[in-house]
Amino acid sequence: MLFDRRSYYYDDERPAHEQCFAEPFWIDVYEVTNEQYGSYREMQGADRPREMITWFEAATHCESRGARLPTEAEWGYAARGPDSLIFPWGNELAAASVNFCDINCMPVAPWAELSSDDGYRTTAPVGTYPQGVSWVGALDMSGDVWE
Repeated sequence: MLFDRRSYYYDDERPAHEQCFAEPFWIDVYEVTNEQYGSYREMQGADRPREMITWFEAATHCESRGARLPTEAEWGYAARGPDSLIFPWGNELAAASVNFCDINCMPVAPWAELSSDDGYRTTAPVGTYPQGVSWVGALDMSGDVWE
């Protein structure tokens, strides 16, 4: 069964009103890696995105770097831009721009895109898909791991 991209995004997922930010904000270009988080010995790949941590653990890590987690509105704006794109790179799924559930997805999910092969069964190294860059220059904002 192929994933119906049209059902992936619904109008009710858009913000109810235009988002405004009182202060400018920074967002990292790359996801935090296992090595940066200090967990590369227990997780697969030092250069892979750190996954399976709580919001509190992520917030603590950000604070240790003198930063903070972005709000949902900030993250969405950095990922989708002022045009509210479906994906960081545009409104059409571009398999070469993202690591997602494809033929390698195990177990095979009903939404897997079986006509695509990104070469990864799980996460890809951070920054593997530069063509999936968002309008602010951030990478990996779609696919790979769920934020």
